[in-house]
Amino acid sequence: MVGELDNVNREKRIKRIKRKERKIGILMGERKRHNYKNLKIWQLGIEIANDIFDVVKTFPENEKYDLSSQLNRCSISIPSNVAEGSSRTEKSFSHFLDIALGLRLN
Repeated sequence: MVGELDNVNREKRIKRIKRKERKIGILMGERKRHNYKNLKIWQLGIEIANDIFDVVKTFPENEKYDLSSQLNRCSISIPSNVAEGSSRTEKSFSHFLDIALGLRLN
């Protein structure tokens, strides 16, 4: 039951992200400089985020709202920064990649 609820929440999150991506694409005139979904760093970031979500599920109940929350937010911010930077200039994209790589140390 809990696993099903987690999958539903994850699917809702993914749909919400995709809606935002479409809105951003429309506002930016669909002129993305990089297709971030083809970038290896974004793909690895998504894999890391999924792995962390799975590990966090195994945490004791008293850790679910503190440490697990921070781990989840940190893990999803890596691919999020790559995706956000992909619609910017080369210099900004490089900056967002630096941020994403720095977040891996958290």
